[in-house]
Amino acid sequence: MGRYGGNTESGAHKNEDGLLVWQSISWEFVTLIDAHSSCDSAELIIATLKEEENSIKEILDSKIDVLFDLIEILLLQIFQSDRFIDKCRSLNGEASCLICIRKENVLCWFSVGDCQLFLIHGDLEKWGQVSLNQRNFQRYCA
Repeated sequence: MGRYGGNTESGAHKNEDGLLVWQSISWEFVTLIDAHSSCDSAELIIATLKEEENSIKEILDSKIDVLFDLIEILLLQIFQSDRFIDKCRSLNGEASCLICIRKENVLCWFSVGDCQLFLIHGDLEKWGQVSLNQRNFQRYCA
């Protein structure tokens, strides 16, 4: 399942947002995108992940003891590739991206920018520890 929303052409006032969700019986893969100035960057991230959908899902079907190392390698290869970086240079706007992956009782995430991940659980709430990552507002220009 994939969903795209928050488009200024559809009445949003400021941001262009995107959401991509894939799931199976044993895992979930969620990408949350907060784009600014145009939808170009959100569309690029979603299109890039869809191009790699088979590779991503094959890794997600792997045994848990290798899955997270393999998905980290793949995501870094995708987003650090010359092809992706060249496409980014021609875009109008920018985007924050949060990719969350859950399999069994393990949750991992890949975060660039200011999207936040929260784990709502009674024990964590008692300690005020529901935020799993930190918002980052750094700008990188290549």
